[in-house]
Amino acid sequence: MTIDQAIFEYGYRSRIGAMGGALLMWLLFAVAVAGAATLLYFGYRTESAVCAVLALLFLPYTIATHRRARMRQEWRVCLRRGHATLVLPANRARHYPTDWFEGEISYRDIRAIVRREEVYSNVGIMGTTMPYWLVLHDGQRILLGEDRAPSEQGTADFGTVGRAANAISAASGLGLTRLEQAEGRQGIPVIWPTRPPSWPQDSLRS
Repeated sequence: MTIDQAIFEYGYRSRIGAMGGALLMWLLFAVAVAGAATLLYFGYRTESAVCAVLALLFLPYTIATHRRARMRQEWRVCLRRGHATLVLPANRARHYPTDWFEGEISYRDIRAIVRREEVYSNVGIMGTTMPYWLVLHDGQRILLGEDRAPSEQGTADFGTVGRAANAISAASGLGLTRLEQAEGRQGIPVIWPTRPPSWPQDSLRS
């Protein structure tokens, strides 16, 4: 299979793992809700409130793992001669609220292919991601997705999204631009979500 006919998608192991994680989170959420209802029925109000708080804490993480599992089922990048066909589900990066995108992008319309390592801290736990974008000549930025924990993989291009971005780079003849590492703005779990760092205003100037 040549570079003009490459297909990139998440493997079966990754899909099954993500689906299993989502099912486990839904199970924990259901157990917490059932426990709260049962304890309240028998008059244990304090214990019921504790279970309700646990259910509230589980909910955003449950929704996040569910979205991640669905994204891995649907995400796909297909390289063809002269263009790439993209199927990019909504919420394809953890900290970026993105809409569904599906369509063909001509290599001639791409101005740059950009990646940036981002660092996030959530309740003292540090994590890194490597999102990738296609920057078009009209100024539009299309988020391809992200690879999680790139430093742990030994190379920033090890993940599925990174391999797809590198293939688009090779097929289009454009180099892969790496922006400086940036740190996300920390939020409060459940109350205020963590926000991604802003796009550098002086990057990719003509």
